[in-house]
Amino acid sequence: MPRAPWLRASGSKSLPMIRQATATECGLACVAMIAAYFGAPTDLTSLRRRNDVSLKGATLASVVRCCTELGLSTRAVRCDLLELAKLRTPCILHWRFNHFVVLKAVKANSIVIHDPARGELTESIESASAAFTGIALEVISAPQFQKTTPPQRLRLSDLVPRDESLGRKFIAGLLLALICEVLLLATPFYLQIVIDQ
Repeated sequence: MPRAPWLRASGSKSLPMIRQATATECGLACVAMIAAYFGAPTDLTSLRRRNDVSLKGATLASVVRCCTELGLSTRAVRCDLLELAKLRTPCILHWRFNHFVVLKAVKANSIVIHDPARGELTESIESASAAFTGIALEVISAPQFQKTTPPQRLRLSDLVPRDESLGRKFIAGLLLALICEVLLLATPFYLQIVIDQ
């Protein structure tokens, strides 16, 4: 089978799949995927705090603004499906007039997208042509972009202060609680002895 003229190999970096938490967060989820691809993993909670998403969802302007805040440079382009292979991947595609997805790869007869609502999908050219609106957003790392380490999850041990004398304080508290418990148990016996005499 001959290769399509618009076929292009994808890069070696890993594009994570990030699912949207609500129906209006597709734009934020796409930005989070691309930021992680470039080495700055971020979570939807922090993006949600910094960017207000309306009840109608994200607009292209709000997605561009969110990328800019993270130090990513964007370029909005109007193109048809056959021109997708010329774009830098991953890029964000406007999908079905009310949704955003990330284009991961272009193949001979299909494209691979990360849909924040449905997961990683391989769409045939026919179905992609019905869904793609012709608007794409190329994203590259700008000079002010800084790679970060992934946010750490909060563990129970993080809530306990790391103090060397903590062990002694814990043992002293445990002994005090034990003494109080013994006194509480002994009180009824003591009262019974006093009343009986």
